[in-house]
Amino acid sequence: MKENSELEKTELLIAQILRWGIFLCAIVILIGWATGADKIIMAGLLMLIFLPIGRVLAALLLFFKQGDYIYVGLSAYVLIILITSLLMGKQL
Repeated sequence: MKENSELEKTELLIAQILRWGIFLCAIVILIGWATGADKIIMAGLLMLIFLPIGRVLAALLLFFKQGDYIYVGLSAYVLIILITSLLMGKQL
């Protein structure tokens, strides 16, 4: 029971990160659009690009807290791929 409850809390936290992140990105993009400020729109789009990296980082930390080291390793691997592809400007 305790393990299921902890898993549900983890999934809920990750879902909330995504939900609020998308909401915040949309607000920033809309503000940029309403004011005609291209730099604000670009900031909102950059936030949207970084959202998956934040989600994977949050999952990595939560898995580490739970002691699930296989998923810590997998999350670290995915995080490295995301960061590398962002830095290289290519899809891996």
